[in-house]
Amino acid sequence: MIKQTLLSLLLSILCFPLFAQNVSNEGKLFWVGHMGHIDGTGSNFALYITTDAATSALVRVSIPGGTYNQLHVIPSNQVVVVTLPSTQTYMNCTDCIRDQGVKIESMNHDVVVYAHIYSNARSDATLLIPVETLGKEYYALAFTQSPVSNSQRSEFMLVGVEDSTYIDIYPSVDILPSKTAGVKYTVMLNTGEVYHAQSNTDVTGTRLVARSANGIACKKVAAFSGSSFTRVGCTGASTGDNLYQQLFPTTSWGMEFVTAPLKTRNGDQFRVLAKYDSTKVLINGGTPQYLDEGEYYSFVSATPNYVQADKPVTFAQYPRTQNCDGVTGDPTLIVIPPIEQMVKYVAMYSSPYQNITGQYLNIITRTSDTSKFRLDGQKILFTSMANKPQFAYAMQTVNSGIHRMNSDSFFQVVAYGFGTVEAYGYAGGTNIKNLVQSISASRDSMCLGDTVTFRAEVNYVPTSMSWYFGDGSTDTVSMVHKHIYAAPGEYVVSLVTRKEGMVDCGSTDSTVYRVRVHAYPKAAFSIDENCLRDTFRFKDLSISTSTKSYVSKWSWTFGDSVNSVLQNPIRYFNRYDSFPVELVVWNNNLCSDTVYGAHFVNPHPEPSIVKNDTCPNLPAFFIDQSSIDQGTISLFLWQFDSITTASGQLVSFSSSDPGTHFLDLFLQSDSGCTANYRDSFVVYEQPLASFSVANACYGNPIVVNDSSLLAETYFWDYSDTSFIGPAIPYVFQDTGIYTLKLTVRSFNGCLDSTLEQVNIYPNPYARWKSFGNCLNDRYVFIPEFDTIAYPNWTYNWLIDGANMTGAGHELAFSSAGSKVVSLKVSSPEQCETTFNGTVYVNAQPVANPFYQQNCEAQPGQLIDHSDYKGSSNFYHRWTWGTATYYDSIKSIVPNAGMPAVAMLLVLTDSNCSDSAMVNLPAIPLPIAGFSSLGECPEAPVVHKDQSVSGLNDPLILRQWSLNGSSTGNLDSFGWTPATGGDYVVELQVVSQAGCRDTLIQNIHILDKPVVNVEKFPACVTLMAELEDQSTLTEHTITQWDWLWDGKSYSGKRIGETFPDPGYYSFSLGLRTNKGCVFPNVSIDSIFIAPKPTAKFVSNRPFSLMDDPVFTFTNQSTGASINLWDFGDGSFSSDNSPLHTYADTGIWWVKLNVENKYGCLDSFTNSVRIRPMLECYIPNVISPNGDGINDMFEPVCEGLEVYELYIHNRWGQQIYHSTNSEPWQPFSDTFRSIPEGLYVYTMVLRDYLGNPKYYKGTVVLLR
Repeated sequence: MIKQTLLSLLLSILCFPLFAQNVSNEGKLFWVGHMGHIDGTGSNFALYITTDAATSALVRVSIPGGTYNQLHVIPSNQVVVVTLPSTQTYMNCTDCIRDQGVKIESMNHDVVVYAHIYSNARSDATLLIPVETLGKEYYALAFTQSPVSNSQRSEFMLVGVEDSTYIDIYPSVDILPSKTAGVKYTVMLNTGEVYHAQSNTDVTGTRLVARSANGIACKKVAAFSGSSFTRVGCTGASTGDNLYQQLFPTTSWGMEFVTAPLKTRNGDQFRVLAKYDSTKVLINGGTPQYLDEGEYYSFVSATPNYVQADKPVTFAQYPRTQNCDGVTGDPTLIVIPPIEQMVKYVAMYSSPYQNITGQYLNIITRTSDTSKFRLDGQKILFTSMANKPQFAYAMQTVNSGIHRMNSDSFFQVVAYGFGTVEAYGYAGGTNIKNLVQSISASRDSMCLGDTVTFRAEVNYVPTSMSWYFGDGSTDTVSMVHKHIYAAPGEYVVSLVTRKEGMVDCGSTDSTVYRVRVHAYPKAAFSIDENCLRDTFRFKDLSISTSTKSYVSKWSWTFGDSVNSVLQNPIRYFNRYDSFPVELVVWNNNLCSDTVYGAHFVNPHPEPSIVKNDTCPNLPAFFIDQSSIDQGTISLFLWQFDSITTASGQLVSFSSSDPGTHFLDLFLQSDSGCTANYRDSFVVYEQPLASFSVANACYGNPIVVNDSSLLAETYFWDYSDTSFIGPAIPYVFQDTGIYTLKLTVRSFNGCLDSTLEQVNIYPNPYARWKSFGNCLNDRYVFIPEFDTIAYPNWTYNWLIDGANMTGAGHELAFSSAGSKVVSLKVSSPEQCETTFNGTVYVNAQPVANPFYQQNCEAQPGQLIDHSDYKGSSNFYHRWTWGTATYYDSIKSIVPNAGMPAVAMLLVLTDSNCSDSAMVNLPAIPLPIAGFSSLGECPEAPVVHKDQSVSGLNDPLILRQWSLNGSSTGNLDSFGWTPATGGDYVVELQVVSQAGCRDTLIQNIHILDKPVVNVEKFPACVTLMAELEDQSTLTEHTITQWDWLWDGKSYSGKRIGETFPDPGYYSFSLGLRTNKGCVFPNVSIDSIFIAPKPTAKFVSNRPFSLMDDPVFTFTNQSTGASINLWDFGDGSFSSDNSPLHTYADTGIWWVKLNVENKYGCLDSFTNSVRIRPMLECYIPNVISPNGDGINDMFEPVCEGLEVYELYIHNRWGQQIYHSTNSEPWQPFSDTFRSIPEGLYVYTMVLRDYLGNPKYYKGTVVLLR
């Protein structure tokens, strides 16, 4: 029964991993991560996804631990490039786990996926393996790391594809920051989590084994390795590249490989890595090479290779660094699939990224099958391999994009590309069949109190199992045992398992592990200060918990990318924030403890107020507008004139004393950070409003006499009008009593007012009317109003020079004409009104018609020469046959059949009339004509007479006129128009017989320019400019003639620089497309301003942090404004300021100056604040050449140079350096020095040369 149960369990374990297993690189589910790159988050991370399905694939790409989640349509036989957000994917840490895995999941068809990391001509790419073909065991592949820095490291990466996946890591080298080479450690990943590890040395040979928590069931994991940046082929090259490849599980490793050289190269680097001890490797049939587990063999070859092994190995090809190989292209890591894993179909992508200029494919197939192979449907030429004639290879140049390869036989393809200092490469496609099986077991060392989990990872049911933990305890049941040691010490742990036979995930093994258990220190710290720009002192309060250990190392992080290794560091924070502070302390046994704390750096309030000056006894208001970037301002304390106090954000203060007063404002935030502010305001003097005014009659202005004091502005209110300004005479629109108000405002806005009353009396009426028409009529003059209603008024008449009194009069005039009449009416209040007028006495008119004889075809004129006896408004009426005219002069053209006489009737406005008859005699006339030349203003225009006289009637008069002005009797007429526009030119010709003709023409003169020259003044040596902005409406300016400071220029806009300041004269002339010329339309000058000269000196070039005050002496000339920028966010407008720096560094000080013309200059120089000397002296070194604790030297801040003496325990000096050279016991000179205690003496000098002496002991461990 027991046998049957064990057999059932065994079958279930064996069958479990076999379901629907896909052994190629096509699949529906992939996981990948963004491994380290020299450019960090600036590196690009892209996926190339393709499918050969008949229809499009629907692929969702997501970052479950981030926000990215997009569905992509992948058309059949096309490539879709998916660029991922580096901020969500990039692993910028080592020995760390982050939820940053990228999931690629097809919803319908199998797809092929490639991943590419590239930036700044540094890139590499890899073929991705689907989840169903992943394995549990891998070995990292990279290359010799050169150079080494924080951004240039060898690395590997694991991506979880199942929850609770435990990966045992057997590092071949030290893993940063603290994992030791050869010491296994374990990480646990859930689905989508990424583990990233980096080292300063080559991680090749690091073993990675995935398992379940209990160590029984197998687990899968995706593994990647390479380098963030390295060189291949030589160490002194100036270029390199990142390496990035997904690793094949060891179960897919093979024993037979074929390679072709990479095209354009002079030789490639190769590595063979073994899984088992005593693995025999043959390169092209040469001398056997024997490798143990995790070891590799490297060689360089420029020819095809045939590699054989008697046990499974993995094989990689590397193009060499461009400077080493001598041709374009940098390194890439290409894992070569074994012959056993060749494929029959590949759809892959050749990438142009980044800066790739050539893309290539290496294809290898059996020589007998070359005719079956097709690249993008075409045959290609193959060459037989000399070292393995059964195989043939092709090195094919291709375009970027997707390529499809197929054959009836198996083949291998490698895709790669080169550019200047740039490359990428990956296997184009492969099978990933499980060729072997593996076993693993575990454990490493811990610090006291940690749980040590011992796992027996067996995929079979052992017949027996025994754990021995070295502290007397055992376990014969558990496959996974969690153990906690009770005391520090070294323990030997062994595991013995027994089995009946070999199975996939198990073996029989006996394993011994040594575990050291150390006590932990206790980390603690304190911080003082909490306000921005204060000095923060971090005090270490950590303690050791064991008498055999002591705290020996400190690592502070402050949440702002600044770290410190000092025990009690001093920090200056340049921004307010909540900073997560972390202190990690190590004891001398490298056990560490970490304490965390959130430190709040709070901002100070930034004072700002709104204030107003005021007048005596009126409040001045003060509004606080201070701000603080975080938190709130909780306290506002005001003090006025150092006596009166107030609180709050809105306060007021009043005083009866004119003059300058002072205020002080104290602010405090809710976090206790304070600020002080001082300002002043003015209480102005009070003005006095005063005036007098006399009563007036209606219609007469009032007279106001102002006697105010300190008045700048007057505001008058006259009841029915108001105005601002000095008092003015004013006429009220009605009678009555009015109140006048005067408000005066001083120059500073203070007010005073006063009131006065004035009485406006009514004026009497004085209008009159008359009756009468002609000479000898009786004229009557009376007022137009009822005089009975005003018995107290008096009336005085003046009629045609005669004075009369009384209300009315009747009289006759002795002559015709205009008669002056005046009536003055007076009231008892001395108000008077006078009304003046005239009457006209009409005389009898005398009609006198006259006819100006006419010429043929021209009108004669009827002219009224009547005597109207002085009448100014009269009436004319001509009667000629049936025609009637009402003009004093009327032109008529007598025709046959018309009467030969006309009658004139005249009538004055008094209806006095007269009439008379006139005869209409009949003569031939000339024809007026002329020509015109010229249309420009300010240029001659000539008109020439071309008139024709009548028969036997020569012309005797040519009368020209311009706009109605006569110019004389001339054959031709010339003139110069001053402006553009329409002009009327008239020529009248008269014949000897008196006949005449007139020609009137409108002559259009083009417009003159509206001159506008825009001046752009400048400072000396800078460009001053002139631009003509003159306008014309009827023609166009085509030429500009400038004369500037004696030099000629052309063009609409001109510019010139002048070395000296002053006024520079210029003139401008214009020409148009109509031929018009306008000389000297503008004569002016432009001012060139002088420039200041900025210069300053500091009292010293540098100082230490304990004396950070610098004096800057301004040596500028010609400047009126100074602005200092001290380089630390502080500014000053003082002439020669003092400035205190709050932190160390090189500070660039810039002085900007400006003169009264706005001309600028600047001067920049630097000062330097160096840190105070603070040092940490190590007390243990282990010089074994691994790059860790190999030398003895101080770790200091603020150190310029040190002198070092080393003595052995007998007092003998064994080392002395005077130029900061560390003691390096691993060098040939000191290699024979034994372990032990050595005495050191150090003289350390700060940047000012001040000495500091240290003496102590250091332990040397071999």
